[in-house]
Amino acid sequence: MAGLLVGVALAQSLTLDPTLGESPTAWSRPSGIDWLIWVTPALAVAFRRSHTGLALVGGSLATMVVWANALPNTMASASVLLYSATVHLRVPVGRRAALAAAGVLVVFTGIGVAANEVPVWVLPLVVVSGIVPVVVGEHLRTRDAYITEVERRAEDAEARRAADERAIVERERNRIARDLHDVVAHGLSVIVVQAGAAQRVLDEDPGAARTSLSHIEHTSRESLIEMRRVLGILRSGADDMRRPTPGLVALDELAQDFEASGLTVRLAIDDRLAEREMGSATLDTTAFRIVQESLTNALKHGGPGSEATVRLSLIDDQLEISIIDDGRLPDGYTPNGSGQGLRGMRERVELFGGSLRTGPRFAGGFEVRALLPLDSVVA
Repeated sequence: MAGLLVGVALAQSLTLDPTLGESPTAWSRPSGIDWLIWVTPALAVAFRRSHTGLALVGGSLATMVVWANALPNTMASASVLLYSATVHLRVPVGRRAALAAAGVLVVFTGIGVAANEVPVWVLPLVVVSGIVPVVVGEHLRTRDAYITEVERRAEDAEARRAADERAIVERERNRIARDLHDVVAHGLSVIVVQAGAAQRVLDEDPGAARTSLSHIEHTSRESLIEMRRVLGILRSGADDMRRPTPGLVALDELAQDFEASGLTVRLAIDDRLAEREMGSATLDTTAFRIVQESLTNALKHGGPGSEATVRLSLIDDQLEISIIDDGRLPDGYTPNGSGQGLRGMRERVELFGGSLRTGPRFAGGFEVRALLPLDSVVA
């Protein structure tokens, strides 16, 4: 660009009238310093990106010196410098600096016109050549800034979408893990207990062994049905309507299953719950799963002969679930809950903005206490 502008100036030196009035102009007899001053604006253009501010100031001053010495016009170089300052300098510094430089050049030209040293038609030419680059540069800079902002927002939106997708996948994986654990852990715990009981009484009481085997068959079928329902949801993306999701209405049946496995279960359900609707079917299922997992742990760690008390109470707009057993502590138990079952219960409760407390009782046994807002929906 700088070389091109030097070439333009050289072309002017060959075509313009070398006289101004009665005296020849200085460039008709150029000296070394004249040529240096003459090419300075064009040389400043070479630094319009790396040293924009210095190029603007140096080029503008050199342009005025060139005009003052009646050397060939260098407004083309000045226009390029004004445009570059508008585009490349910091906003709004670039626009103000370019307008200031353009104003100085216009005023300087006006002084020359007033002194009858510059033709009148040069003034509007300088005005246009000074203002147009600033306007065009401001427009292009604004457009580039807009495009950059749109691209940045698109990238941010894509990053958020990817993060949301990862979060959805993670939540779904956790939900699947909880459902599979509830089905498998409960069924296998009952099967293990019943199989052990059948093995102990196989020779002495074949009838009791057959009863245990019958319970094993029943539990296996129920677990298989539940497993197929979970897998059906995964394949189709919708709940299997042929078998309703278990809820608190199935607590009596759940208690009977554990009774058959040797765990004595006492249910104490607040009568007001019969008239109070849950916020959602998922909340009802969550309450059922908490009771199921707690009783499964009581049977697994306490064994046949243990006792567990299940209390469901209505406290304001919250459902309080309390399961207390007299069995041993879960193996490897820590206060934060290290087992998959305890972690799954905590995740279920947190989804509804509830609270869960688990731990050993001072009088012996283990306690699970959960509070679930009845009007809440899954987070």
